[in-house]
Amino acid sequence: MQKVLFMSFRKFTEYGAASRNNITIRTNGLLFISKNVAKQVGFYQKKPIGGGFYKEFKYSVLFIDEENKKVGIKFYEEKPDGEYRKISDEKAGISLNIFPVLRFFGINKLDKKFTTDFEINEDMLVFSIKDLIK
Repeated sequence: MQKVLFMSFRKFTEYGAASRNNITIRTNGLLFISKNVAKQVGFYQKKPIGGGFYKEFKYSVLFIDEENKKVGIKFYEEKPDGEYRKISDEKAGISLNIFPVLRFFGINKLDKKFTTDFEINEDMLVFSIKDLIK
């Protein structure tokens, strides 16, 4: 039997939506955040005792940067004061309704889903929607 050398090989992990490193706004106004991205903002942390995984965040608060046409999202374990969005679990990640923010920016309908990059800034997931605004 020959010895297998791995040289320039890397393990293939990009099987589906859960592995993507971007976020998607669906035509119905739901923001989909893949498991890969959610992990970067603190979801799917290991339990301190007993192993396994849990999702500690159930709520989110939306923020807007009107000048730069950006949306920010902070995630919370407990229900925050004031307005908030509930987070829905999905097989490949999480989702939340951001349609009110889209309407605020004059986006009343999406003809197709919109995929975009993001950044994490002071525990806030931030992304631009300027390419959606006409």
